[in-house]
Amino acid sequence: DPNPDFTGGFSNTFSYKGIDLNGFFTFVQGNEIYNNAGRFMSSGFGGGLDNQTKEILRRWKNPGDITDIPRVSLSFPTGHRTSSRWIYDGSYIRLRQLSIGYNLPASVVQSLKISAARLYVSGTNLWTKTDYISDPEVNTLGTGVTGVRNISTGVDFYTIPQPRTITVGLNVKF
Repeated sequence: DPNPDFTGGFSNTFSYKGIDLNGFFTFVQGNEIYNNAGRFMSSGFGGGLDNQTKEILRRWKNPGDITDIPRVSLSFPTGHRTSSRWIYDGSYIRLRQLSIGYNLPASVVQSLKISAARLYVSGTNLWTKTDYISDPEVNTLGTGVTGVRNISTGVDFYTIPQPRTITVGLNVKF
């Protein structure tokens, strides 16, 4: 079920003597993700088209082995078929945005002949807590051949992770 039981976010701003700190968290709880790419990245070498994840080291090797990873072969083994093996918990909490700033004191601002100045550092997607094997914000389906993209909630097919960015800036008011 790709539909979460709960979604939400919370933010807060703290200010003290010209310094401000703002944080914004988002969360999702109770959804599942189907890792469609896992069928190719954790099932054998499939013609050499995909890199393999480290879980393939737990693969079946000998009769009597007990494992959740099928055998490895140069062609697609049985492990690449659609299966509940590729369903994961998609719950997460993410620090979506965090910024800290400093407003220059009035005496400094007046000496510079400006009305205000603020130095800041801001970051997005700085931290994520999830049990999913990759970025849990997914919404893709298709191979590009059909042109179908971004229409299937809860399906991960080589989704590009959310970028982590850090910005340093100076706001000046004249």
